[in-house]
Amino acid sequence: MPVLPGLRPWRRRSDDPALAADRVLAGELDERRASAREAEGALREREAAGAPAAELADARRLLDTRLTAALEAAEAAYRVAVGPLQGVRRTAYLARLVRPEVRAADHERRQLALARTHLRVEARDDLDLRRIAAVPPSVGTDALDLGTRAPH
Repeated sequence: MPVLPGLRPWRRRSDDPALAADRVLAGELDERRASAREAEGALREREAAGAPAAELADARRLLDTRLTAALEAAEAAYRVAVGPLQGVRRTAYLARLVRPEVRAADHERRQLALARTHLRVEARDDLDLRRIAAVPPSVGTDALDLGTRAPH
C-alpha cells in the first residue's frame, strides 16, 4: 500500500517500537489492576467509616489515577492481542477481532473504562444518582431537578 510522502501509515509492524512498548505495558496489567482494587477497597472502607468529604475526595482521586493506569495497560494488552497490522487485509483484521484472546482483552478494557466512568459520575456532588435511578421510565427528564451546573 503506497503511502503519501510525509504521512505515516496507521498500520503497525511486528518490529515496531510502539508494539514492543505495548508488550511491556501489557505485562503490567495484573499489577495495575491489583493496585486499583486496593485503592477501591480503601475508598469503600473510608465511605463505610464516614470519613470527611476531603478524605473521600483524595481516595477517589487516587482510585481514578490507578484505574487510568490499569486502563492504559488494558488498552496496550488489546493492541498486543490484535497484533501487528502491516499488510493485513480488512477481512483478516476482522477475523482477528473475534479471537478469544482479543475478545477477552476488549472486555477487560471496557470494564475498566466503565468502572472509571462510574467513579467519575459517582463523585459529582450535584447529581443525586439514587433519585435519578428511582424515576420511573415513563417520566421525562424535564421532571428531574438536576441543578444548574455550568457546562465545562
